[in-house]
Amino acid sequence: GTLSQAISFRHQYLANGAETLDRIVSAIPDEARRELKRQAFATGMNNPALPMAARRINKLFTDMEKTLEHSEWLAGDRLSLADLGLTPFVQRIEHLNQPVLFDGRPQLARWFAAIRARPSFTSAMTDWFNPDYLALSERTGKAAQPAIAAMLVA
Repeated sequence: GTLSQAISFRHQYLANGAETLDRIVSAIPDEARRELKRQAFATGMNNPALPMAARRINKLFTDMEKTLEHSEWLAGDRLSLADLGLTPFVQRIEHLNQPVLFDGRPQLARWFAAIRARPSFTSAMTDWFNPDYLALSERTGKAAQPAIAAMLVA
């Protein structure tokens, strides 16, 4: 998504050189998506779409928090596809090192801890984590924290 591109992916791709980046972007079949990707790589944290993306994630997490105040899982008292579908997304935001999106959301924290405690989490998620990407995301995410926080109050 937009946040991932601005904070982390952009740096991964830029490190491979302009030719590789151009080849990747040129391979996107849809012209509109191709231009959005090109803009995201060129502008990084100055991407005009970034503030709206950060606010949408913030709203999603607010909605999740409200839902989880009344049930153990997102769709009731049993784990469901709603929980499984949002798990990779929430994990990505955590990898992007954006604590402001998690602050003040104890039910989201409880839910995510329960998700991570499931035996399947390791084989479905953790085993696939790339240590180089995690280190990059930690570093670039930390640098982006003030800007992301400012976008949420603007």
